Amino acid sequence: WQGGKAPYPAIYIHLYRNIPGGSPEPVGAPFPLDGVADPGCVSSCEISPWRWVALDLPLTDNLGNPYTYTVRETDASGNDYTPENYVKSVNGYTLTNTYVSPKTDVTMNKVWSGGSGTRPTIQVQLYRNGVAFGSAVQLAHPNTTYTWKGLDKTDANGVAYRYTVDE
Repeated sequence: WQGGKAPYPAIYIHLYRNIPGGSPEPVGAPFPLDGVADPGCVSSCEISPWRWVALDLPLTDNLGNPYTYTVRETDASGNDYTPENYVKSVNGYTLTNTYVSPKTDVTMNKVWSGGSGTRPTIQVQLYRNGVAFGSAVQLAHPNTTYTWKGLDKTDANGVAYRYTVDE
């Protein structure tokens, strides 16, 4: 896991094997990464919270064709799965889920109360967790609304940002 915050979503690791020219076939049942060994382990296996080891796997099929083993992150049924707000990458036998903040829009609306005539141009500033974020925006009458689009809802660790606006 890279980024995000615990508790992390439930995931399963599914082991596949295939011979040259063949299609990948599942080996056993999906393995939940929760520290509990699954009865679908082939030969023997060892699971710890973020590491799974399969031992004594055959190198070839009954005809001597060499197996190639791969892993996939799946749901409990073996369907490909990527947790929400994560991007998955696979490098050999290493699966990495990298947190990507969901996005949000912040809209401000200037309300003029009383008075008459042309209103002055105003300047508004967006703040994230109390610190100025981006450049100030000028609004000239009659424009009284502005939307900042595609802002991160959270930091890299999944902690929510608080957005405010000041004139």
